[in-house]
Amino acid sequence: MKVERPGGFDLALRDDEAKAEVVRQFAECGRRSLERGAEVLVPAGGSLMAVLADAGVHQIDTAPVLNGLIAVIKVAELAVAMRQITGHFTSKHLIYEPPSGKLLADIREAYGAEVYPGAA
Repeated sequence: MKVERPGGFDLALRDDEAKAEVVRQFAECGRRSLERGAEVLVPAGGSLMAVLADAGVHQIDTAPVLNGLIAVIKVAELAVAMRQITGHFTSKHLIYEPPSGKLLADIREAYGAEVYPGAA
């Protein structure tokens, strides 16, 4: 896909034409993956997932689109239920490394310098 990140996805959440272009590009890429044998499409990145969910895209042709934003909500629900049943649930809090380099610079340009404090 050729979408400026991360600002392009923000625009797509406010502008129907930009949203349609993101969906078109994702569908095009998804169909190429399906032609190669993919059975499930997994969008890379929360911003893309948010745009696709906002557009109601949960399937391309016959393949489901596995949206990680929805999946993380379901995992959180599972964690709560497990804790209610067992009294325990192990968190993965703070084990992931923040973005760096150009991606971090792009994110801070779009969202402000206070994003990911301490990241370099």
